[in-house]
Amino acid sequence: MLHSFAGINGHSFTDKSSYLDQLRWYALGDYDLWNMWDNLSRYRFAGGTKSLIEKMHADGDFETRLGTVISKVHQGGDKVTVTTNRGEKIEARSVVVAVPLNCIHDIEFSPSISKIKLDASRRGHTGSGTKVYAQVEGKNPVFMGHGKESMPLCFAWTEYNDARSQVVCGFGLSPSLLDVNDDDEVQAAFNQYMPRLRISESVSYDWNQDPYSKGTWCMYPPGMLTSSLAELQRPEGKIFFAGADIANGWRGFIDGAIESGARTATQIDEYLSVGASE
Repeated sequence: MLHSFAGINGHSFTDKSSYLDQLRWYALGDYDLWNMWDNLSRYRFAGGTKSLIEKMHADGDFETRLGTVISKVHQGGDKVTVTTNRGEKIEARSVVVAVPLNCIHDIEFSPSISKIKLDASRRGHTGSGTKVYAQVEGKNPVFMGHGKESMPLCFAWTEYNDARSQVVCGFGLSPSLLDVNDDDEVQAAFNQYMPRLRISESVSYDWNQDPYSKGTWCMYPPGMLTSSLAELQRPEGKIFFAGADIANGWRGFIDGAIESGARTATQIDEYLSVGASE
């Protein structure tokens, strides 16, 4: 049970994640397992994450460029120059780097950012497992279950249950344990929890293969919390760092992204205000 619990927190085998970081998750749930699950999955934005983004757009006067990959960030003089993979150059007084931890080292910084940041990015966080949703035929009991970390899905539950349909969700600790694109394997994995469950269709996405995430949510491996977190948060010149992967609290979650963004926004405001007064 404990291995399954720790495995789903780190979304990887339990020997990969930090014991201290596991305790942080538990502390954020008021040292109560059910409070922790409520914090993780019960409370959400009423209109989904998209509603928050839309409100941010409505509140701010800024331009958004989708599908724009950043390859280089250069500090020189009184400006920062950001170069896209198409060769386009964008200049600014300061820059916020808010990419996932596992992708920081893919950007070429000049002058280089600190070795601690780059080493932490190359080492990466633990999130590397699987997640699958499945539409269920008929009506079945609502359930939640833990399994062994060696099972294809070490955690599974009823995600949606309404008058017309049911959707179940499951997490596994490694793509090596479950091919989420194989209907028979997905069916067998859920049947380890609910033998009579019949699935009509399923859907998943391999975040490990996505070049702009290179993994799922963030939990740190042993030693990274104490050796790297403070440095990952530290600005370097005109470059500031933010994102859920370097939050103090709910790291890897939108709550952590909000926390980190608010802190970094304050840093930038102070930096630009001092520059304006000089």
